Amino acid sequence: MKKFTILLIALLFCFTMLWSGAWDNILMGTRALSMGTAFTAVADDPSAIFYNPAGLTYQKYSLNLSLEGIYIMPKHSYTLPTGTTVYSKLRSYYPQAFISIKKDKWSFGFGAFCPYGGGGVDWSQKDIGYPLKAVLGIYSFTPSIAYKFSEKFSAGVNFNIYKGKMEVETENPLYGSMSIDETGTSYTAGFGILYRPNQKLGIGLAFRGPAKMKIEGKTKIMGMNFDSETKFNLPYSIEVGISYYFKENFMISADIDYSHWSTLEKLEGKIKNVMVAPGFTIDIDKSEIINYKNIVKFKMGGEYVFPKGVAIRAGIAYDNYARPDETLNLMDIDVDKIVLFGGIGYRAGKVELNFAGVYALGKEREISTFYGGYPLTQKFNLHATIISLGIRFSY
Repeated sequence: MKKFTILLIALLFCFTMLWSGAWDNILMGTRALSMGTAFTAVADDPSAIFYNPAGLTYQKYSLNLSLEGIYIMPKHSYTLPTGTTVYSKLRSYYPQAFISIKKDKWSFGFGAFCPYGGGGVDWSQKDIGYPLKAVLGIYSFTPSIAYKFSEKFSAGVNFNIYKGKMEVETENPLYGSMSIDETGTSYTAGFGILYRPNQKLGIGLAFRGPAKMKIEGKTKIMGMNFDSETKFNLPYSIEVGISYYFKENFMISADIDYSHWSTLEKLEGKIKNVMVAPGFTIDIDKSEIINYKNIVKFKMGGEYVFPKGVAIRAGIAYDNYARPDETLNLMDIDVDKIVLFGGIGYRAGKVELNFAGVYALGKEREISTFYGGYPLTQKFNLHATIISLGIRFSY
């Protein structure tokens, strides 16, 4: 009976600790990325599948294929109440692809990209007292269709098949190594409209629908594997944008993005069929309160194309945090960020090469709590350097 009691306590501890939360990801499309992702009213390359499917009808070529890779180099920092600052520098890479086909007034597309997660944290035992690695990624496989009602107006819809995966590894001196490995599928849809009253002005709107995610797999503790599951909600978002061509080769754009993150109130988890006595099993349910708040992002970017096919691009965005002070932790360091974007592109015939560089400058968050009548202050921050390379074939 003592062994079962220890196991039950260990599982409860595991469930209060093993949650990861790397969430919103706007790193889609190398060209759009270098323009600050202010792309809702531009949407004239295959990444329109993510930004605004209505833009599929405004592709210059009948067939476009983009293959791209994103490399993320984050620097999470945590200052302990002792004043010591430690860092997590877990780097990650993921590919993405977009294809679009235009035929008369109809256009079709398919994209594979990562709209949520794509990274995580990796804290060392010598820094925080125990090892902690957590990674979350949700890929979207997205067929899309759009129709051009007139030269000035188009609309499109997309269908998102989400494939999610969460991996967590940590260790406790009393219970040994603990881990979670879960995967799952969810579905949602979105739509977009694009209005271009003349050759200079564009106005776009895109809606991405909410989703209920359920991932299932194994939780391992004290050398034993248990079936487990995690449920959480993903938000809907509305993005409105405007673009303006001062000249045929010089364009600026701006977007406002509202995300309804308050739908992520908690993470619900369950470890199944845990034996607490010979012949007697129970399911252990444990929820972590998240209480995310709704956020608004502001983005601005521009592009200038030189006569011989070289394009330079730049952008800036403000990304405010969604996770409140009372639930902020080492698994999910969420801070306000000023994000700077830049890039270059080169087109030669039917091939276009693109490069984007991004630097996210976080604003440190300081949280004070009282323990035994004495204040304990913790500080959290995040900076990140991101590069993206892409190649596009057009026919």
